[in-house]
Amino acid sequence: MSSTLKSIVKYTVSILLTLFFLYFAFRGTDIPQLMNVLSHANYWWVLAGFPPLIVSHLLRAWRWEYLLRPVKKGMRFRNLWSSLLVGYMLNNILPKVGELVRPLAINKLENVSRSAALGTLFVERIFDVLSFLFMAALLPLMYSGPLLQ
Repeated sequence: MSSTLKSIVKYTVSILLTLFFLYFAFRGTDIPQLMNVLSHANYWWVLAGFPPLIVSHLLRAWRWEYLLRPVKKGMRFRNLWSSLLVGYMLNNILPKVGELVRPLAINKLENVSRSAALGTLFVERIFDVLSFLFMAALLPLMYSGPLLQ
């Protein structure tokens, strides 16, 4: 098969898959109402959300570097950051698959043991759950309004 034909097949399959998933994502949606809501949305809030999002991901990459430091010292932060973002990107497509791809990516970029990298992800999840439980425990101290509404 020639490279041109491969490219055509690849792009055709990609477009068909995109249309297939868009159909399922938007079926039953009132498109005119959606367009009306989107036309009146304040997109400055989206822009305001980018800096905290970037800082959050930078802190997560730093945390991952801290957890991986006993396995390998002197890893490039850029490789940790890109592995993390690749994992998050894949989580948007197939939930939790990104968690399995992160160790593969850091293994390829930094030659870190896949099993050690996967172990750090378990530690991250435990830390995330404990942090969530801590914040949930603080909620009644910070908020006195109705919780069931």
